[in-house]
Amino acid sequence: MEQTHIFNRIEEGMDVVQESDKEKIGTVEFVKYGEGEGVEAPEIDTIMEVLADIFDPKTDYPDEVYQRLYANGFLVVDRGLKSDVYVMPNQIVHVVDGEVHINVSEDDLLSE
Repeated sequence: MEQTHIFNRIEEGMDVVQESDKEKIGTVEFVKYGEGEGVEAPEIDTIMEVLADIFDPKTDYPDEVYQRLYANGFLVVDRGLKSDVYVMPNQIVHVVDGEVHINVSEDDLLSE
């Protein structure tokens, strides 16, 4: 049986919920599919160009973070008055009833 990527079941506007306490932390603003683990990543400058329309230019993460986001993909979660956060596929427990449930606290997510 072919396994489908969890992002295939996620749409912009879905609620994002912490699994531990069932609290909504925000809504999916953007879904960025990754290029794949086995794909050789281009130079970091090229990765930065690809991700430039998503990340604030003032944001300065280590190169390894950008490479992981490029390879694995991520969700951008709009938290209203708080800064956006980024959810990686391995941080998603499941998608059910129009909600994306994550296995980490929102405080542990990568943020702007």
